Amino acid sequence: MTSSRVEHAARNNAVWCEAVCRVHGAPGEFHGALWLNRHRVPRFYPNVVTLCTQDGTASQLARIQDLVATGPPGRWSVKASFCVAGAIVHHTDDVVGLSNVFVPPEDPALFWAGCAAMAQERFPGAPIVAYEQEPELAIAREIGFGILQPLRIWIRRARP
Repeated sequence: MTSSRVEHAARNNAVWCEAVCRVHGAPGEFHGALWLNRHRVPRFYPNVVTLCTQDGTASQLARIQDLVATGPPGRWSVKASFCVAGAIVHHTDDVVGLSNVFVPPEDPALFWAGCAAMAQERFPGAPIVAYEQEPELAIAREIGFGILQPLRIWIRRARP
């Protein structure tokens, strides 16, 4: 898929997010490189949708850092339309959970470290935990995460 087609698809998604948010009384803002919403957005909707490829990365990061600095209400997220790295950061009273980390395959440790650094910057002094298994566990350990104990997930199979 050409960059232009991907950018059109990303813009279409951002326009949809804007329409849904506007109906809920929380309109966003279009900037050249991204759509941004500083309000509490409806469930499953992002606060940011990237709209262009590498040419807009610096501008996107600056706007996202501004959003982080203002502390948007509730949970917030960034939809990286072009595979810039990302993660979900969930803060409780005394710990920050880092989950759903996605990074490009070229240098995963660098991007993992960037996600962890953003979590530390947003919640200074709070310990960060992650819930990974191989191969992501090896990357997390490479950048300084330790193992507390194995995680076990129990699954009940549906009956036929």
